[in-house]
Amino acid sequence: MIRHIDAIASRRDASLHIIKEDGIQGFGWGYPRDVADFIGSSIPYKSQRRAIKEVLCAMNGGSNIAFGAEEVGVRPEFRGRGAGKFLILKLVEDGQRQGRISLVWTRWDAVLAPICLNFGYTQVYGPEMCLREGGFELTGQILVGTHPRMSERVLFAAPR
Repeated sequence: MIRHIDAIASRRDASLHIIKEDGIQGFGWGYPRDVADFIGSSIPYKSQRRAIKEVLCAMNGGSNIAFGAEEVGVRPEFRGRGAGKFLILKLVEDGQRQGRISLVWTRWDAVLAPICLNFGYTQVYGPEMCLREGGFELTGQILVGTHPRMSERVLFAAPR
């Protein structure tokens, strides 16, 4: 894991954020990468990859390089204190400083999904989520498509 983090940290324009309070309580990292590379292994169908790449590049001013918010994690006992929100906002800010949209893969049932919705990120893939009073719900619509074996996966794009 140390080698993996070191390899990420050595990438040009990479970001690593750590929350330390009596040890490491949370982390987030990301780096610029080609949109096709970011979505490539996560979406099995070529037509879906093409459609998503087109949408993301248009959102990104025509550029195919976006900031991928790769990992965000918070210890369970530290959750509910805004740490996840803080980390994802820091990563999006890093992408914005570089003039890029930030991309976030997650699951619709993960803590990160409603955070993205609350911050106004655009959902571009997966089962459509909608904010409702007291939470969110799935609308029943599918955005571009879903993965045949991982239908809970969703992709959000934060503004540049």
